[in-house]
Amino acid sequence: MIAEALLDEARILEDAGSPNAAAATIEQAIRIEPRNGELWLQLAVVRLSNGQAAMAEQSARKALLFLPAGSTLERQAWLVIADAREAQGDPESAEGLRNRWNTPTD
Repeated sequence: MIAEALLDEARILEDAGSPNAAAATIEQAIRIEPRNGELWLQLAVVRLSNGQAAMAEQSARKALLFLPAGSTLERQAWLVIADAREAQGDPESAEGLRNRWNTPTD
């Protein structure tokens, strides 16, 4: 699938130290598959690693709309939100989320 190939390309770009290019590539994949929660989650991870905490939280929240409840991916999205909140100066909220989601559910 095209979206999967783009996600692979984005991972290569991120590993090569090009997070902006990686984010742009993931956004291209999202235009192809806008209801793919894994793509939204990966975009959140890239944005967080690039210091864009608010945008990372927004992307992770979007991912939650499409990820299966109780899944490992849902847990990962909430932990990205926790990291984003901490990066935005809200350590109490981050700690609460981590306490709730740090135990794998599947």
